[in-house]
Amino acid sequence: MKTIKCKVKSPVAKVINESSGDCKRRADTCLNLIFCECILARGEAAEYCSKIPAWRRAFPSTMLSALTRTVVRPDHALIAPDGYVPSVLPGWSGCTIHVQISAQLGARFAQWQVTLEKNGRGEGATFGYEFFIYVLAGSIQLGNEKIGPGGYAYLPPGTPYSVRGLVKTSRLLVFRKRYEPLAGVEAPSLIVGNEAGRPEAPFLGDPQARLKTLLPDEMGFDLAINIFTYDPGASLPFVETHIMEHGMVFLTGGGVYRLGDHWYPVQAGDALWIAPYCPQWFIAAGPGPARYIYYKDVNRQPL
Repeated sequence: MKTIKCKVKSPVAKVINESSGDCKRRADTCLNLIFCECILARGEAAEYCSKIPAWRRAFPSTMLSALTRTVVRPDHALIAPDGYVPSVLPGWSGCTIHVQISAQLGARFAQWQVTLEKNGRGEGATFGYEFFIYVLAGSIQLGNEKIGPGGYAYLPPGTPYSVRGLVKTSRLLVFRKRYEPLAGVEAPSLIVGNEAGRPEAPFLGDPQARLKTLLPDEMGFDLAINIFTYDPGASLPFVETHIMEHGMVFLTGGGVYRLGDHWYPVQAGDALWIAPYCPQWFIAAGPGPARYIYYKDVNRQPL
């Protein structure tokens, strides 16, 4: 009869019988029981042991709140929606903001997701920063422009802005970065567009992996925002290792992302931060295409 030994280091050893789920030791004396991976795997085991107090027999359901797919490491992070905690930012009201990536994580840019109520607002100025706003769902008013799903706006440094939600719920993705001027080159101007009007090209000749660029490829821009679409089974052709930093959000589908020596299942709604020189690779899995929108820094001399 096969047994499973608990992986938790504890003064009280626990052995769970795989076939009956019966606890072989006095589980009620073990303070580490609530972290026992064996019972996580076979939650019904708690029902078989009369020595477990009532509050601990409830463990299989109540301890689900201790599980998350979020991982934070020095050179990358997977931020899953199950752990989002809202932030309050100056100038924004009638909305919920989740800061997914920031300097506190080690990044050189910020990435937020904003859920706007109808008539919720964001007002201010970019000052020495640049903003890229992408409408994930709903509709907003930005100055004199109405922007719907798939629409976006690039706000250059020194630009006042006023964002207002036009429908019951609108969701925005915002990238914010300090602009790096380039001698002899003018800073970009305001851009408003929609991804539907942007061409899509095979990535390195692969028609199953397609890249769509949302900003002009010009030296005035020190960032790029792209959308990558992978058909099921398509992948990056090699493990990339480069100077560029990434922030991204999965729009649809999912797959497996390799970051460093770690492999992560990813799905729509997940946010990723990838530091410079972190080895990275992706393969799409599932019945439909995987799509993500991502940021990278470009066109400036390295230090």
